[in-house]
Amino acid sequence: RHRRLLAKLPPAVIAGGADDAAPPHDPADAAARADDERHMKQVLQVFRRLPKQEQEVLALCVWGERTYAEAAVALGIPVGTVRSRLARARAHMERLTEAAATKTAEPRPGSRPEGAHHA
Repeated sequence: RHRRLLAKLPPAVIAGGADDAAPPHDPADAAARADDERHMKQVLQVFRRLPKQEQEVLALCVWGERTYAEAAVALGIPVGTVRSRLARARAHMERLTEAAATKTAEPRPGSRPEGAHHA
């Protein structure tokens, strides 16, 4: 049953592909749209690193806007399990997002730290 619910979600959420059927946007919003797309790519990269069970419950409850009870029925698990998996998924997403942000903020190997001079 959950496959039917997951099938209703945007393809980019589950498969990670771009939605080619997106409507055209106002060119004045290009910068904001580019930022949104970059952010969504980052979110999807982190999402794909989650265990499958966490992906399913996050997709149903957050992106699919299903209630805990609806997700529980769709996945064939108790409501309490949905709630705990969702809490774990959110915490896991937060840790992975923070790790990715730290990684991009680190200097490249071989680069000199600020203020360092050649001797």
